[in-house]
Amino acid sequence: MKAPRNQRHRDRLTMDLLAWEPVAPVKTFADEPRTQAASLHGKFCRAMAVAIEDCAKDREAVAAEMGAYLGEDFTKASLDAYLAESKTSHVIQITRFAALIHATDDMRLLSLLPELFGHVVIAEEHADLLEIALLTEKRDKLNAALELKTKKVGRP
Repeated sequence: MKAPRNQRHRDRLTMDLLAWEPVAPVKTFADEPRTQAASLHGKFCRAMAVAIEDCAKDREAVAAEMGAYLGEDFTKASLDAYLAESKTSHVIQITRFAALIHATDDMRLLSLLPELFGHVVIAEEHADLLEIALLTEKRDKLNAALELKTKKVGRP
């Protein structure tokens, strides 16, 4: 006996093709309202705070992981000072910023600096695809230029 159409057994191992969403090749804070700030310092402070908030670890755990990564003592108080927009004289060092990225595993933090200069950070797994796209673009431009010159000199 067949089950009614709306009660059929669904294969839980088969992916729903309509539910699939592509992975974003570039992760940024660009559309994140929680990182909007009046100053560059403020934007970095807020982005770091959002990264910690989104990683589901408390600040104490993040500070401990940062310390272990750096091989030095690093306290929650130091982390809190880096996150405070009002402490403009207390700016995170690049090595500690790397430790924060490691502790939160939030690659959006990597995008903060390159975005200021019109660049993006992409995962290494996408680098070859990007290079293929750039080479294809270059080839198409060269082919177009070759076609124009060929027409100009009257060659087929």
